[in-house]
Amino acid sequence: MKLLSQMFTQLITRLFERFGFVPAGRPPRKYALNSELEAVLESLSAKELRSPDAIAADLITDALARQRTNTHTWQCWASLSKREKQVVALICLDYTNPQIGALLGLSHETINSYSHNAQIKFNLHSKTALRVLLADWDFRGWDEPAQPVTTRKR
Repeated sequence: MKLLSQMFTQLITRLFERFGFVPAGRPPRKYALNSELEAVLESLSAKELRSPDAIAADLITDALARQRTNTHTWQCWASLSKREKQVVALICLDYTNPQIGALLGLSHETINSYSHNAQIKFNLHSKTALRVLLADWDFRGWDEPAQPVTTRKR
């Protein structure tokens, strides 16, 4: 009975929000939107027949979920060894394992090992999944040979 009551309350709340009514006692926002964002939110509200607050809540929830994912991805990246990072970057640049091996001077079996270890650290099961996860990352320059380090003589 209690579950049914909660579901009914949620349904009524959603209906009120859909028609732009804010339930009494709801605390005011503790943040402000600039006029441009307010206009975009109002436009979305009209198109989706939902309250601006409901749309803002969904957008913020999505942004926070993306932020958590990005934080986790960075933590995984930081856990990689230098070689694993090189291999992952080259995988994301669509190099094959034999090509990566030739570029780094390693056997393709060693590249397989680095690739597999990186996939484990990211909790992924394929190089394709690795490419998808890091699709927005810019790996340009990772396939260029390293410049020799020069030291100045005194």
